[in-house]
Amino acid sequence: MSFFECYPFGAVYLCVIIGCLFVWFAGRGGPPAWFPGGRLSSFGLGAARASLFLTGMPDFRVYVSPSPTLTARELVLSAGEGHHLVQVNRARCGDPVIAFDGEGREWSCILESGDGRKPVHLRVVSHFSRTPLPCSLVLGQALAKGGTMDEIMRQATELGAAVIAPLSTSRSEVHLDPERAAKKVDKWRVATIEAAKQCGNPWV
Repeated sequence: MSFFECYPFGAVYLCVIIGCLFVWFAGRGGPPAWFPGGRLSSFGLGAARASLFLTGMPDFRVYVSPSPTLTARELVLSAGEGHHLVQVNRARCGDPVIAFDGEGREWSCILESGDGRKPVHLRVVSHFSRTPLPCSLVLGQALAKGGTMDEIMRQATELGAAVIAPLSTSRSEVHLDPERAAKKVDKWRVATIEAAKQCGNPWV
């Protein structure tokens, strides 16, 4: 009798082990040369490229504003986005990056240059537009205290809300003057962009 006849779940266990190895290798910059499939590392595949090989989706997403033209061949990131991509997320030259404008348009790119101190350049490989959801979800949310409102903004974005309308109600404990309201809106917008980058939502 073969191994798999003696142990009917052997094939499942073997697949799980191989899958765990590939995930572990992805976090370490790709499999070593001695591992079957280790040739991936000989092509210079970094962690993001290994993740792309395993999942079909790049690890890195960046927000671009204003929206680039459809014929753009290169994107230059803002200082904040460039710093976050290179210094915080540790993206390296050659890594695949998805840029999005929050209006359903995305650009598949390759990180060309940038060290977090100089402008970060992305080479555009392709451009595509996402189909909007068949319905628009509008969330009317009474103002909440502390960081609760920030978390609501993030989770609503991840759920695909098209509009998030903060409401000041008669029973709300939070009431904002125009100056504080403007600062809060800017803060909430940052939270929604970060959530969209995390979950892959192309709409902000």
